[in-house]
Amino acid sequence: MQFVIDVHLHSRFARATSRELNPSNLHKWSALKGVDVVGTGDYTHPEWFAELSEQLEPVEEGLYQLEPGRRAAVEQELPERCRRAVRFMLSVEISTIYKKGDKTRKIHHVVILPSLESVSRLNRRLGAIGNLKSDGRPILGLDSRDLLEICLEADENVLFIPAHIWTPHFAALGASSGFDSLEECYEDLLPHIFAVETGLSSDPPMNWRLSALDRYAIVSNSDAHSPQKLAREATCFDTECSYPGIYSALKDRDPARFLGTLEFYPEEGKYHYDGHRKCAVCYKPAQTLAAEGICPVCGRKLTVGVLHRVEKLADRPEGFRPEVAPPYEYLIPLDEVIGAAVGVGPKSKKVRAVYDRLLAEVGTELEVLRRAGLDAIESCSGPLVAEGVRRMRCGEVDIYPGHDGEYGVISVFTEEERARLKGQGALFDLGPAVAKTAEEVHVPAMPSPRPASTAQVEQDADALDDAQRQIEETEGGPLVVVAGPGSGKTRVLTRRIARLVASGVDPGQIMAITFTRRAAGQMRQRLSALLGGGLGAMRVGTFHRLALSLLRELGCEPKLVLDEVEARRLLEGALADAGLSGSVATASQAISLAKAAAKGPDEIVEEWRPHYDAYQEALHASGACDYDDILLDLLRLLEADAAVREQVRARFPYLLIDEFQDLNAAQYRLVLQLAGEGTGLMAIGDPDQAIYSFRGASPDHFVHLRDRFSDTRFFHLGANYRSQGHIVEAAAAVVSHNRGREAIELAPMRPGKERIRLIEVQSETAEGIAVVREIARMVGGTQRARAASPTLPCSSALADRAKYWRSASARRACHTDSLARRAFSKRRPCGPRWRLPATPRSRKRMCAAGRH
Repeated sequence: MQFVIDVHLHSRFARATSRELNPSNLHKWSALKGVDVVGTGDYTHPEWFAELSEQLEPVEEGLYQLEPGRRAAVEQELPERCRRAVRFMLSVEISTIYKKGDKTRKIHHVVILPSLESVSRLNRRLGAIGNLKSDGRPILGLDSRDLLEICLEADENVLFIPAHIWTPHFAALGASSGFDSLEECYEDLLPHIFAVETGLSSDPPMNWRLSALDRYAIVSNSDAHSPQKLAREATCFDTECSYPGIYSALKDRDPARFLGTLEFYPEEGKYHYDGHRKCAVCYKPAQTLAAEGICPVCGRKLTVGVLHRVEKLADRPEGFRPEVAPPYEYLIPLDEVIGAAVGVGPKSKKVRAVYDRLLAEVGTELEVLRRAGLDAIESCSGPLVAEGVRRMRCGEVDIYPGHDGEYGVISVFTEEERARLKGQGALFDLGPAVAKTAEEVHVPAMPSPRPASTAQVEQDADALDDAQRQIEETEGGPLVVVAGPGSGKTRVLTRRIARLVASGVDPGQIMAITFTRRAAGQMRQRLSALLGGGLGAMRVGTFHRLALSLLRELGCEPKLVLDEVEARRLLEGALADAGLSGSVATASQAISLAKAAAKGPDEIVEEWRPHYDAYQEALHASGACDYDDILLDLLRLLEADAAVREQVRARFPYLLIDEFQDLNAAQYRLVLQLAGEGTGLMAIGDPDQAIYSFRGASPDHFVHLRDRFSDTRFFHLGANYRSQGHIVEAAAAVVSHNRGREAIELAPMRPGKERIRLIEVQSETAEGIAVVREIARMVGGTQRARAASPTLPCSSALADRAKYWRSASARRACHTDSLARRAFSKRRPCGPRWRLPATPRSRKRMCAAGRH
């Protein structure tokens, strides 16, 4: 029979655990969660052992159940769909602390025994060594090898499992107090161990990277400190539900009986990445190496996480899968999915009401998360909860990794998504009738000769204006759309894709490209809503993601792709080995710009050619490439091999590109190779928003595309549904003199005509103070500021204000005021910083536009 077990947990006698941890509640929550065999935890504690002996009775060999009276009382509290036979397995987590090899070792172990008699024997032995009453998880000054020997003497059929083996401070392979191998830890008794536990911060693929673990079954448990936390992780079987059945399935690692694990996202674990939580430093292993293991804030040694430790000990590349590799599933607790959908904490009454209804009408938590139909989930919890479950099953989540004892965050919905979806008046109807997101909320049914009222704009949000509809309905290509800010660029692009699919185009023939993963995710979400479901084989993603997937399909995938930190470190070493001087940062920028321009080695500026050559040789020797190389590898392949080029063009005859103004030369040439004759090409963007020239981007590609394809059709979108008139006019005044600007008339569609205020001060410090006090006045932050200008509104919130700095020094000046230190986010801009020149001419244009 198939069943789920979760055996690593604690009782109320362990430190920092819930008082609700008693046998009855363990039975109750195991049933609600869908766990068939639950561990007792903490059987070494005398009071807990007495309670277990009194309240449990033996059933199948080596397993126990709640005695009949208590069992009947618990089952009366359970929804009918959740009632099940719950078995108990006798388990405990034991901590050992000892000195070995000139290092203090702190190792945790899960010890499972088949009978209360065996437990009693073990407790007598351990009670002579340490104080078993002080903590449900006993801490013993005992070598881990000797603990294993004592457990074997208590019962030769003991299941002795090294717990959460990668956790830095308390694990057999932990970075801070563990060993480099299990052989070092358990020595001659290692053959008696045949299972290891992943822990919340690792998953099976991370463990597969260490070949020494191939001979062990990889199990997962919740390590629950309250009944409600059961089944965060668990292990699945299809065998006889008994101690011998579980024991032999693990020992044999038989894939027919040991079915794999249910996993926490490892990034959510407290020790996945490196860092210092108090210093707000969270690093990937490569970043830690680049920082030489030192915290940039406090100067102390960083806490090294599980991923770093795996990287250090691994003898296999990321992505390796051994021949015997049981499957695994990532899960997010149901209350967290509901909370993300509803927009409240997982412990709120609203979440609990939805949770209880789902369990009553659909089944156990694991049934809802893993198998239940989305229609059934939606019928009793709403479409947004069902969408959250779908995203979890598909891995469509945002991840902020845990580090240094702080849990990570797995987000099913972003704040923006939830706010936007709630604002639609219906919770994320997956049908095409509700397809309004972001810019779409402000699109009127028809263009107005004057700004529409807010009510009109919101009422007509589902329609296209005439210019947008013309683009949607135009047959063939190439199409080039110059679209001003707030004109619904992405909306028009997704509506055109939806029209293509509706006309009979296979979604697998469509490739849509944008510039960030977040934008790609939003595009996929819009398309899912428009198309009423999944996207099939349609490709939606960034240039780099799509290029990498094509290289993989063509058998040309690079072995290793370095991120920016790793590439910078490799460059630093390559320059040192070659004896080349100069700034590593400057050399990195020069090389990246050369690659963005798709220049060959002979075209590199002579000053940087040796640096380029040394870096490329180091990449080649490492079997690696950087982000720029991904695009260049595909570009060179398509330009050199006509057969491959035609194969890719035939596969994706429809190519649609968002934010076209941000293309660099390499990306533009790649577009030409993919587009062929251009009959399925659409490019949309705003040359006025081209801000990435420092990365090699150029808005001139709009003109180049028109020159390349004589039958190119140009369209303009000038209606701005986002900003009020004074903002649009001021911005237009500044950009109207841009070099080679494509003339486009910007028409604000939102009501409102406020003034732009220009405040001149004597210094950056004075500027910072003025800005902070102005914001304080606007939000009513001080009585004095409010009294100074009683005629101006003081009712807005800090979240309604945005502050842009021309330079980092100006930002620092703003932080000198105490309000700024409290109110302004300390986040720096994502990606590289750049300076915007403040010239008298641009200031004049802004002032002229705002003088009303």
